[in-house]
Amino acid sequence: MWVAKRRQKLPAGKADTLSLRLVDALNAGTVAGVFIGVAAFFLANRLLPTDLPKHELWESRAFFIAWAASLIYAFLRYRSKWRDLLALAALAFLLVPVVNALTTSRHLGVSLPDADWVMAGFDLTCLATACLLAWIARRCARRKAVAPRKQRVAVEERALEGR
Repeated sequence: MWVAKRRQKLPAGKADTLSLRLVDALNAGTVAGVFIGVAAFFLANRLLPTDLPKHELWESRAFFIAWAASLIYAFLRYRSKWRDLLALAALAFLLVPVVNALTTSRHLGVSLPDADWVMAGFDLTCLATACLLAWIARRCARRKAVAPRKQRVAVEERALEGR
């Protein structure tokens, strides 16, 4: 919200300052990156061999590697970083129940009829998270730039004078 408020205060047509770009990239990489990291952690839990030495350490590494990659991506992209990272997070969370179904016998088709609410709840929560993140990513893609307040007021005043 801080970045959005600061952008509204910029004169019309003026590019973002370096500090605004820095804070926006940190926000996108951190917020969306945490979702990507959490999904990477869950996917690593299912995809890494269980007999892998230090299995838990590699799950944690998957989280931090995905989060760091998200931060790097956020600094490399200017316009579409939020949309891209949130869409990737949605895809990653969508994959969690799919990978669970492919790698275990406790997928939704089994856990729901068996009333295994822990497994079913986890998979359903991942699906709900994927839907929410996809919806937010879509909203980011459709969002139009909001004119600075001074510019909006000037346009409204001209419209009133023309009556």
